[in-house]
Amino acid sequence: MQNEKELRTAIRGTDKGASSTTLIRVHGITLAVAVSKSVEATTVTIYPAADPSQVIHHGTGTAGECYADAADAIEGAVV
Repeated sequence: MQNEKELRTAIRGTDKGASSTTLIRVHGITLAVAVSKSVEATTVTIYPAADPSQVIHHGTGTAGECYADAADAIEGAVV
């Protein structure tokens, strides 16, 4: 996936008990990566920055699981 490092950093860079939103560009489209981490799980929601109502991916699991699922969803939606 294009900009794989930015996606991984957005997901893994959020501290437990915190949430963040990071913008990444994939194939010329700016996507928002919203991450919320608790002690139990990580939740990731990805959507176009220009249209938050068009959710590309929403998932919960470990950071690694969320990254893999999110990367697949982005490739499927953007490419």
